[in-house]
Amino acid sequence: MVKEDKRVAPYIPFKTFLTALDVLSQGLPGQLDTSVWPSFSGAVRTQVYSAFKFLNLIDDEGHVQPDLQRLLGEDRKAVLREVLEHSYPRIVELGRGNASPAQLSEAMREHNVSGETLEKAERFFLQAAEHTQLPVSPLWKKTRRGRASERRRPKPAKRRKASGDGVSQEKPTDTESQAKDLMTVHLKSGGTVVLGVTASITRMSVEDRQFVFDIIDKMKGYTNGSGPDESKEVEIDG
Repeated sequence: MVKEDKRVAPYIPFKTFLTALDVLSQGLPGQLDTSVWPSFSGAVRTQVYSAFKFLNLIDDEGHVQPDLQRLLGEDRKAVLREVLEHSYPRIVELGRGNASPAQLSEAMREHNVSGETLEKAERFFLQAAEHTQLPVSPLWKKTRRGRASERRRPKPAKRRKASGDGVSQEKPTDTESQAKDLMTVHLKSGGTVVLGVTASITRMSVEDRQFVFDIIDKMKGYTNGSGPDESKEVEIDG
């Protein structure tokens, strides 16, 4: 009966893996546990330890294997390339045959990863392959760049609709959702003034309507270049 392989493909950042190797280069014990990386968080320590198991750098009890000793030598990249070839045999073979991104994901799932962890595991392998100059399918490289650009894609800016008099009218934000109408004036010295009216114009008193319309006229006059009407001062009692 074939024993099921429960090891999980590494899904830590590849730089974290290299840092873990650098820590061990300062002194390698015969048996590892997570305490050898005191600067890492508890979760990262566990993930690094799991990665070392998958790559056959330690056994199930944490005993150091020959490949880990070799990795701490001078020719780290060449040794790591061999480690990748031994740990990902099917994926390495697919990469040499210009396989599709879907085939990469299918093969990586065999190493007990899925969802977001699957994407991280693919990224670890591709970064390790690039670091060691291990040939992979060019389609996989495009997939990696595409995912990275999607994560960095900025949110679209809020669209503004300019009225005929030059005053920008913006769609109300969540905090301004009660406003019936909005008017924005861009100040010459920088910044903006926003007027939001939450009351119904038809239900206002004559005095209130006149007060609001005076403010609107001042804002339109400022935007049209005539400057504020200095003959009238608007005071708002707090």
